[in-house]
Amino acid sequence: MNINKLHNLGIIAHVDAGKTTFTERLLFVTGKRHYTGEVHNGESMMDHRQQEKDRGITIESTATSIFWNDAQLNIIDTPGHIDFNIEVNRSLRVLDGAVVVFDAVAGVEPQTEVNWILADKYRVPRIGLINKMDRIGANFSKVVQQMESTFAQKPLPLQMPIIDEDGFTGIIDLLNMHSAQWSHLNQIDDFVITEIPEQYKVEAELAREQLVERLAAEDEAILESWAEGKIPANSELVAAIRRQTIAGKIVPIFAASAYKNIGIQPALDAITQYLPMPIERPESVDNLTQKLVTNELDGAFAALVFKVVNDPHGSLAYTRVYRGQLQRADKLLNTRTTKVQKVGPIYEMHANIRTEKPAMVCGDIVAIAGLKDVQTGDTLCAEDMPVAFETITAPEPVMEMAIEPGERKNQTKFSLALQALCREDPSLQIKTDSRTGQTCLAGMGELHLEIAIDRLKTDFGITTRVGAPQVAHRETLIKATEVHALHRKQTGGLGQFAEVKLQFIPFAKEELDSSNAYEEVIFENKIIGGVIPQEFIPAVEAGIRQSANEGIVSLYPCGGFKVELIDGSYHQNDSSPMAFSLAAKQAVKKLKETACIQLLEPIMKIDINIPSEHIGSVIGDINRRRGQVIEQNNESQRAVLKAQAPLAEMFGYIGCLRALTAGRGQFTMSFSHYETVPSMLITNIIGDKT
Repeated sequence: MNINKLHNLGIIAHVDAGKTTFTERLLFVTGKRHYTGEVHNGESMMDHRQQEKDRGITIESTATSIFWNDAQLNIIDTPGHIDFNIEVNRSLRVLDGAVVVFDAVAGVEPQTEVNWILADKYRVPRIGLINKMDRIGANFSKVVQQMESTFAQKPLPLQMPIIDEDGFTGIIDLLNMHSAQWSHLNQIDDFVITEIPEQYKVEAELAREQLVERLAAEDEAILESWAEGKIPANSELVAAIRRQTIAGKIVPIFAASAYKNIGIQPALDAITQYLPMPIERPESVDNLTQKLVTNELDGAFAALVFKVVNDPHGSLAYTRVYRGQLQRADKLLNTRTTKVQKVGPIYEMHANIRTEKPAMVCGDIVAIAGLKDVQTGDTLCAEDMPVAFETITAPEPVMEMAIEPGERKNQTKFSLALQALCREDPSLQIKTDSRTGQTCLAGMGELHLEIAIDRLKTDFGITTRVGAPQVAHRETLIKATEVHALHRKQTGGLGQFAEVKLQFIPFAKEELDSSNAYEEVIFENKIIGGVIPQEFIPAVEAGIRQSANEGIVSLYPCGGFKVELIDGSYHQNDSSPMAFSLAAKQAVKKLKETACIQLLEPIMKIDINIPSEHIGSVIGDINRRRGQVIEQNNESQRAVLKAQAPLAEMFGYIGCLRALTAGRGQFTMSFSHYETVPSMLITNIIGDKT
């Protein structure tokens, strides 16, 4: 493999924008598959799990590799549902480029925005594909305008759609100024290059002028030619588009109908022309030395595990190689565990089909079998040159449910299966109720938990009993408070003595923008003069963290504050780490008496798409759920409502929405922020938990 002919890219979009259908067409056009698998018929190669076939949606990211124009494209097809956003997160972490698929009717949808922000976070260059141009109501220009108003990067249309009495039949190439038109027999290779139709010539000339002007605003070389009145050559325009795409300043835009097989080949050409190769991506930072790790074939091996999968043949660690190369049976170091292992079989993956490779080299995305104690975010490297890349973090779950095996004899198998699921998906967590000892499975939403329960049965053969979903409430501090705690116990012989004075300080509002902030407790030692010996300080911190995690006014975790240890005392004989831990716990529990703890609930962002005649009833229902409509957009016969509502009120909402809209309503929901629980509900919530 030539690293100068390699592209690692992801296909990202909102759910049902057509990204998996687009990926299936890429497989067919490049000869990877000999027929087009339709998602709605459960024939998609990329959606290989039974849960995906049954529901017609992508649940986990899958990798494949194809060839086009002498270039190798390693592709990861990602989910579009918010519950599985960890899959998009960890895929974009290791990819060099992305194709963002838009629905030509729906435009810029909520999950597309979330994915776009992730791509910004990881500095991933992207191109845009406006899909479903064959649908009634498709509007290419409108989607481009929505992108301009929503995203910082400038969309740069390189095509115009051709729409006639037969619908969407082809595209106009604004660089080469010709048209490509497909037949109406849905034959994917049956297209012809022709002159631009007469009725489109004026519009196409204007669009090309705007293309050059927009590009000149970003690229100095084109600006210089344009200012001198010169017409840049196509090769100059292509080079400039590539430069500014990789720089993250523009996003080339294309039109397609994946389902109708239109526009696939030009999209493939665009991927190889405009998206970067591994050596063109920014270097990664080594957290051990703060030095940059260059993307090169030579040098000590360095790679990142971005996904772990358990299947009937054993575990697979999906790995992106950033530097060097390694063969099977060579040794590598896991920086997190500091353990050295031999490399097992190395596979190139096509969905769930494995093809063994003799080695992995810089730029590769491969799966390694047989690695022990490996998890998402681990750095694998040469044992004589340790490297630690930034790890991959998962969002905190917002929903949990009690779960137990259907048969008591399966308890051990059940526990191992849960642990395997959580290794695969870091956004799933296993929690134990400290009062009842009951096992709870926490995740990102109802569908997320439903899929996990289903997989326990299909993948591990374990039936389960589950409780009703529960909201993951939080506690937080609302005002700075100083607490003094003295732990003293004398029972003969050595006693227990510890005294601490702690200052509890809430985070500023701007620090609480994410769900993770409410989990965080920062500890700072401000002891002066050794009034508490250094060996007891870690016990104080451990006691604070344990007690905060168990909850103060309820059994929900408390966080979002800083604790300063400012004073205290000890006894030369009776003090111990355990005594100071108990004193710290006592101090945290005293916060309950100060009335400075607030109970919080997750508020969800909801986007609802409904027929216009049902607006009143849907808004009324949202209001009854303690929610509010933030924005309302009416478009032809449909309306889009943007609303917020507590998660506790949104269980089973899809059934209610369908009843209110005669089955024609749709919605998506994602976490927005935490808000204070109304006082009238606190007693019920605390009672349910305790």
